[in-house]
Order: sequence, then structure tokens, then C-alpha cells
Amino acid sequence: MKIDLTCPVELWHFKLPTAEYPVVRLNLFNLSEKAVVSLQAAFLSFDAEGGQYARQVERIQGISGEPRSAFEVLAAVEDGEQADRMDFIIEKVWFEDGTVWRRGAGEMTEYKAARLEPSRQLDVLRQMAGEDALQYPSDQGPLWVCVCGRPNAASTEACLRCGRDKHEQFTRFNKAAVETAIYRVDSEMEEKAHAARLEAGRMQEEREQKEQKRRRRAKRLAYSGLAALLLAFSAFALVTWGLPAYHYFQAGRLMEDRDYDAAREKYLALKEYRDSADLAKEADYRKAEGFMSSGNATAFRSAEEVFQALGGYRDSGQKADQARYSRAELLLGGGDYGAAAELFDSLDGYGDSAQRALQTRYDWGKTLMEELAYGTAREKFLSLGGFLDARELADDCLYLPALSHLENKEFSQAEALFKQLPERQAAQLKLQETYYGWGELLFSARDYEQAAEKFLAAGDYLDAFRRASECLYEPAVQALEAGEYEKAKASFDQILAYRDSALLSQRSSFQMGLAALEEEDWAKAAQRLAEAPDVAEALEPLAQARYHLGQAALTAGDLETAARLFQEAGDYEDAAQLAQKAQFDHGIALSNRQEYAAAAEVFEAIQDHPEAAEEARRARYNAAIQLLDQGENEAAAQAFTALDGYAQSADYLNKATYQLAQANLEQKRYAQAAGLFQDLGGYLDAQERYQEAQYLQALDALNAGELAQAAELLSGVRGYQNAEELYLSSVYAQAKALQEKGELGEAARLYALIPEHEDAAALRDASFDAYYETAYTAAQAAMKARDYKAAVDALSGLDRENPGEKYKDVDQMYKEANYRYADQLYAEKKPYEALVYYRNILDYKDVSTRKLKRASYEIIGTWESNRGAVFIFRDDGTCSMEGKEMFYFAQGYTLQVGDRPEELDMPWRIVDLRPKSLSLRNSQTQRQYKCVRVED
Repeated sequence: MKIDLTCPVELWHFKLPTAEYPVVRLNLFNLSEKAVVSLQAAFLSFDAEGGQYARQVERIQGISGEPRSAFEVLAAVEDGEQADRMDFIIEKVWFEDGTVWRRGAGEMTEYKAARLEPSRQLDVLRQMAGEDALQYPSDQGPLWVCVCGRPNAASTEACLRCGRDKHEQFTRFNKAAVETAIYRVDSEMEEKAHAARLEAGRMQEEREQKEQKRRRRAKRLAYSGLAALLLAFSAFALVTWGLPAYHYFQAGRLMEDRDYDAAREKYLALKEYRDSADLAKEADYRKAEGFMSSGNATAFRSAEEVFQALGGYRDSGQKADQARYSRAELLLGGGDYGAAAELFDSLDGYGDSAQRALQTRYDWGKTLMEELAYGTAREKFLSLGGFLDARELADDCLYLPALSHLENKEFSQAEALFKQLPERQAAQLKLQETYYGWGELLFSARDYEQAAEKFLAAGDYLDAFRRASECLYEPAVQALEAGEYEKAKASFDQILAYRDSALLSQRSSFQMGLAALEEEDWAKAAQRLAEAPDVAEALEPLAQARYHLGQAALTAGDLETAARLFQEAGDYEDAAQLAQKAQFDHGIALSNRQEYAAAAEVFEAIQDHPEAAEEARRARYNAAIQLLDQGENEAAAQAFTALDGYAQSADYLNKATYQLAQANLEQKRYAQAAGLFQDLGGYLDAQERYQEAQYLQALDALNAGELAQAAELLSGVRGYQNAEELYLSSVYAQAKALQEKGELGEAARLYALIPEHEDAAALRDASFDAYYETAYTAAQAAMKARDYKAAVDALSGLDRENPGEKYKDVDQMYKEANYRYADQLYAEKKPYEALVYYRNILDYKDVSTRKLKRASYEIIGTWESNRGAVFIFRDDGTCSMEGKEMFYFAQGYTLQVGDRPEELDMPWRIVDLRPKSLSLRNSQTQRQYKCVRVED
């Protein structure tokens, strides 16, 4: 969802119009301290597919929107009852005091609504925060959402709607606080219920004990005599058989009464009597199950301990994990994320415990963020790796407090956090804003040097460069005037685009260069003076410094450096002569070291030296021979070609080309080898090698089934080895394949190339007859019947260039049929259908010289009048007359135009028509248009 946080009026409820009540009803709330009297809003209507079909702007007047109060407005929206949904955007608000609020561009802020569904959590939240509470408070970066559902700017400390304090909401009414309250109430109720059950059990036990005592007294009185007689025997039997069984029975009754501890003790006392040992464990097992049903943390812990003590009895191990898992869930519900996460971790693969451990730490981190504990929250998110959007939230834990620091002008802290987010564009933009604000603060404190540093760090933010320049320029000028040239230059170099800083930077370098020149520190002088290219006075001292550096290089034997420095010294003393000599000597030294290519470049760069040109050619010649000796035949051939016959370069060129061709032949690059051998003419056995290359290339083509290519290659070397035989067989096979595919004309042409080979002559004649006879006979009949279109259709697909002797007039017949049919169509006033057939025979008779010079065809193209009117006449009989699409017919000086080809009822007159100009007159309006051709 989006909201304009600056708008003083917010929308509460919105009811779409219906056919019965075609009015939009809006419930609004005035957030300001001034009464609203009017507002202007845009209503955007959308259909069921989500497409916007209407936008209506309405100004609603006569409103009584009291300060900090709700009010209702009605608006009639055209076709509003057809809308599947609407968007409502407030553009202007008029207040009682005459002031007006206007919506700015791009001020809509995205936010997520997270209203709670009716639930116990919502009920508890309303008990804690108030009846208007709708959701947990939510921090969403540039804004936060109040418990009442109102979005507020991040810098706002209290909700604009309900006035609740931001910090208090995030600390007192967050999800963890509500869950903790629920957990405490549930725990207290469970403890009370457990105590009530224990008390009820104790009272029941007392009643049963009294009843048992009464029954025992009655039995003693009834059987006292019999008891005396059997006393001795009973004593003996009781000791021998009855006592263990009686205790076993009692233990069973205790189990049934859920007195598991007493039952366990009795079973253990019976030791190995029957299954007492297992039933003792069963007592513990049932006791632990009872703890599990209690549902509080203490009971779950007790259950877990009992199940663990039972070891492998039944599913005690799994039950222990279940108890620990349930305890973790309970702790999580109470907001004890740390203890819950540790328990989930300790479950070692039980159910989804590993995933729950991650989710718990994730939720813990989000809760800490809501409590503004960003440092701890970031630690939690970083520990989660790639889980959900933990990495992004970890960055948010830097970004959000950084925004807060920036807002509070705590620039150092903001910088430290923003710099940790180099990949987040928004953070880098905020970092620029941080530097700018920091610069302003330092500027206010008159710390101009530090302020300039911060403004420069702000880059292109607002007018940061201008502000930095203001901080640096005047101190730099003062430093320059005081002779502190190094300091001045350092400042000017940071603001070169400001005023004359670039020139003053060069001035600083110039002064430092002069000082170095006086100390004969030629290197430093040259460096500094070279930094002042726009300072005219620097040219001569720079040349002097370079001259002395050149002499030093010459003394050290560094001819290349000496030549360059003397050249850079220009006209200073004898620098030009020294440069030329050093350069020439450098070229000679390179030649002596057999670095011929480098030597040639040096000699070619020397101007007006009597020996340089010859030395350059000699170096190029030696470099080419060097390439040839190294086997670089292609490069050597290019080099010898460039030498244009110098010395023995022609012979060497032939040698390089031959070796290159031979290498291509050996590497089976036959096409390249053949071309090179052919260029060599009569050199050595080049022509024989050419034939070999062509022959081998043809063999490759034959093996690949490329008969046409093989025949073409063999046609030029038919005298080489068995090339003649291969040529004849490849042409014959190619013709045979074409004949079988039904391409009889092409097959006949190929058979005609080899008439003496086998039955090629007979196959040629048969192919020609099969290819031409039917079409030729049909065309002849059509010509006699003057059905010229049928003749054209019959002959249009034939090969008319190589028809053989029998059908040699097929091309003439085809052209004549086109000519006569086009004339026929033109006579029937179908010039644009005729044009298709005229274009088939442009070079026949008078087609190009007369037929296509008619007005019907000359007018085709795009024309524009001197007043900007455009006329387009197309070759299909359609046209565009000043933007209107129509049909036309032109003949002589008549031009007929209409909306349909059968109704050309708008007369025009062609006043004048030439290749590049056209004059038209509308016969109805008598308006004349003088046009020029702008497109053919």
C-alpha cells in the first residue's frame, strides 16, 4: 500500500458506488489542528482485470472537517458503479484560515498493513494498548505503523492520529510483550487448576479411607469366631503366598488411582515378583504422560526428565524429545527466544526442530529490531546465513540506526554504519547526505579545511562541490600569495572546476618549478613546469630543464631518453640538432643489436636527415629477412610486399609466399594454398602445386558429397592426374541426382557440359523435352488464343537462359506474353495491375523508354507541396492525400480519386508532371499544389 505522509487528511473507510446508490462515500479524518473546508481528490477506477479505465478529479466543497476529528464526504464518480476497485488520491486541502496543502511529486511512501485478525492476541493487545488498537507496531524503515494502524514518518516520535508515543509502543505493545502476557495468564490458571485437582484427589482419598475402616470393623465383628479358628493357618498362608500378591494388588489399585509415585514404590519393593519391575517403569511413564498433559513449562521439564530416566522403555526417548520440543514452543510463546532456540538446537533432528531453531532466531531478531536493539538483532540475523531475508534484515540493522544518527546529526556514527553497506544504493546516497550535513556543521564552526573534505566526500549531492570549493578556494589563494605553493596546489587540485582553480594550480606548479630550476634540480623542475601547460612563462624554463636532462641522459648513454628530451626541449639552444643526432645514433644502436623493427620506427621518425630514409629501408629489409628466418612467413611476405622491390625483396617475397603456401598445403588448408600458389605464377613448381591443392580440395568435396563444388574445382585442373575422369563422373552424378529430383532444366544444363560421357547427350535431350515440352506447348496454344496471362503463367517458372536449341525462343515468347498482357490490362484501365507485368520485362521493347513513362507510373512516389501538404501515390493503386487514405487512377492529365476503387468520384487535374516536380489542381476547389518529389 502507498500513503502520502505529508497529507493532513487520511482515508478511514471507502464505500464503492452501486447502481442503486451511485455515489462514493468517504470517511475521512482531519489530522491537523485546523478545520478543513474543501478538498480536491482524484478517483481512479479499475476493472476486474486490474486495468485503469477512468480518472476523475473532483473538488468537494462545503466540508466541516473539525480539527482532529472524523468527517464524511460524498462524490459522484462517472461510471463508478462499474468499477471493481478504486484508488483515492488527495491532491489539495483547503483550511478554514485560507491556507492550502498541495501534494508534491513523488511523495508516496510504500508500507505494509498488518492488521490482526479477531483473536486472543488482538483482545490482549486492546486490553494493554486501548480499544482502538488494530495491530502490533511495525518499523518499516522510512516509516513506522502505529498500533492504531496509522503510518507515520520515521522521524515522528508520536502517532499523528492517536498521539501514542513511538518508543513506548515498540517496548510495551510488541508481539513478544503480548505473548508473554498470555503465557503468564495461562501459567497461573494451569497452576491453580493443578492445585485444585490435587486437593480434590486428597479429599477423595480421605473419604475412601474412612469407608474402608468402617467396613473392616463390621467384618471383624461378624467373623471374629471364625477368625480365631483360622488364625494359625492364615498366618502361615499370608507369609507364604498372600502378602506379595496383596502388595501387587495394592500397587495396581494405586496405578488406577493415578498415584504413580506410591505405585512405583510398591512395585520396586516386590523386586522380581511377576512383572513388577516393568510396571514400576510403567508408573513412571504414566506419571510423565500426566506431566505432558499439564501444558506448563515446569511440567514439560519434569516429563522430559522422567522420560530420559526411563531410557529405552517403550517410546520414552521420543517422548522426552516431544516434551523438550513442547517446552521450547511454550518458551517461544512467552518471548524467551534464547532458551527456546537452545532447546530446538539440542533436539538434534527431531521433527522440524532445526528449522524452528532458525525461525526462532529470525523472530528474535525482528523482535529486537522492534525494540530498537539493532546491534543484538544484527548478530542474530548474521548467524542465520541465507535463511529467508536475514541478510537484508542484518543490513537494515545498520541502515535504520544510521538513519536515526543522521537525523540527530550524529554524523560520525551515521558514517560508520552507512560505510558498512557499500552494496545498498540507498545507504550510499544517505552517506553522501551525511557528508554534506557534516560539512555544513564544520562550516558553521569555521573549520573550513575539514568541511571541504566532507563536502568533497559528498560527491554530486546537491551543491556539495560548490560548498567544498568555497571552503578551499580563499585559503588556497592566501597560501599562493604567501608562497606556500605546495599547500595551495593541493587545495586547488581538489576543486579544479571551480572558478580559476585549474589555472591557479598551474601557477603553483610554475612557482615550484622555478624554485627547482634555481637549485638545478632539473627533474623536479621539469615535472613541476610540465604541470603548468597553460602558463606561457613556463615554456622556456621547461625547455631548459628538459635540455639539461637530455644532456644527462646522453652522458649516461641513454640515447632514446636523450632524443625524447631534446625533442621536448623544442627550439632551446641546439636541442633540435642534438635530438636528431641522438635519435639517429639510437637507431644505429638498435640495428647493431639486430632489433631491426624498432630501429626502422626510430629512423622513420627522423625528419630531414640525409641518411635516415635509407637506414629505415635497410632496417625494414633486415627485419623482413629476420621474420623469414624465424618461419613467420605471412608476416615476412607482408613486410617484403611493403618494400616494393627494394634490394632482393621480390625474390624473398616469392620464397616467403611459397613457404606459406606449402605450410597451408601440409595443414590441409587447400583453398588458401591454391590461392597463394596461383599468385606465384611460374615460380619453381608453384603451378603444379596449385593443381595439387585444387585436386585435393576437390577430393574433400567429393568425399563430403558436394558434387557441384568438386566439379567446379576440377574444371580448372582437368589435366592433373585423374582429374578429367573425376570431373566427368561428378558432373554426371550431379545431373543424375537433379533429374531424379525433378529439376530437369538444371539437369539438362549439366548433361550439356559432358555430351561425350556415357549417355549424357541422350539424357540431356530427354531432360530438355521433359522440362520444357508441356509448358512450351501450353504457352504456344495460349499465345495463339491471345490468352497472354496463361502463357505468362506457363513460362514464368522455367529456366529461360539455357533452354537448348529446340526451345531457344522460350524467353522471347515469355517477354512477348508479358508485354501483350500488360498492354491489355492498361487498356482496361488497370494500370497498376499491368505494372507488375511491365516490371517483369523492363529491358524489352519500349517498356522502360515509353510504357513506364506514362503519367500512371511517373506519379508513383511521395510528393510534398511548398505549404507542407504530402501526397503519396503507391504502385498498388492506393494513395494518401494530405493524410487521408484513398484509391486513385492517373492517365494523361486526369487524376481520379475516391474512397473505393470502384467509385473514383473526386476529380483532380495533373497540371504538370516531371521526374522531380508535380503540380496538381483540385477540380472542385480549384486549389493548386506545387510539389517536389521527396521519396521514390
